[in-house]
Amino acid sequence: MIFLLNLDLTKMRNKNTYLQFLHIYLTRVFSMVLILTSFLFSNCQTNSQKNQNSILGYKLIVDYPDRKEVYILPVENIVGNELSDILAGYSLQQEPSIRFVSTSQSIEIMDVLGTRNNLQYAWRLYVDYKEVSPSDLKKSKPIQLNQIIQLKYLPLRKVILP
Repeated sequence: MIFLLNLDLTKMRNKNTYLQFLHIYLTRVFSMVLILTSFLFSNCQTNSQKNQNSILGYKLIVDYPDRKEVYILPVENIVGNELSDILAGYSLQQEPSIRFVSTSQSIEIMDVLGTRNNLQYAWRLYVDYKEVSPSDLKKSKPIQLNQIIQLKYLPLRKVILP
């Protein structure tokens, strides 16, 4: 009888050891799965934010008297890095549609998204908040990706001649 009791106890110890091993194994596996899934989800979220913000391109801000619109032209659509090339790229892409008048000495912006120059308002071009004259635009100024390009629809300046 003592012998049978010992057998039962050893069987119980073996079962208990097996259950302990199973418990430890499952908790480790569960914790590893939890860590891996949290890593994957955090990685997916950062990748989606990177994809939205990582579009390399030139940023154009179009200021109307009543609203402001922002456009981004990807670098792949540009032939050069000069201001006239970038504006021509926007014009070819039609977002926004820009129309120019070019002479031998200057390039003037005449129409942006159907809003034309008139006797009261005209389009003016700014790079990093400094106005670019039509003659400077013809001289082809190089532009960096981080510079701000703005088109503003502003009232005409009246020049009084003596």
